[in-house]
Amino acid sequence: MVDELLVECTNKDHGCEATCQRQLLELHKRESCLYTFVPCPEENCSQRILRKDLGRHGELCESREDTCEMCG
Repeated sequence: MVDELLVECTNKDHGCEATCQRQLLELHKRESCLYTFVPCPEENCSQRILRKDLGRHGELCESREDTCEMCG
């Protein structure tokens, strides 16, 4: 019964406006909350970024390795 209460996301301070049942809060944060800090997918980067900023960070990440189109 308590798990069915509506609660605000604990990432509200970072900007999340979602509310969900208490029992679904961890799932929301783990899979869909744009305001959860997640690790950068680049192997040599140790930064944690808000999920909503992953795309922009990926373009600017100093650990990102690209292959030169001219020389391969």
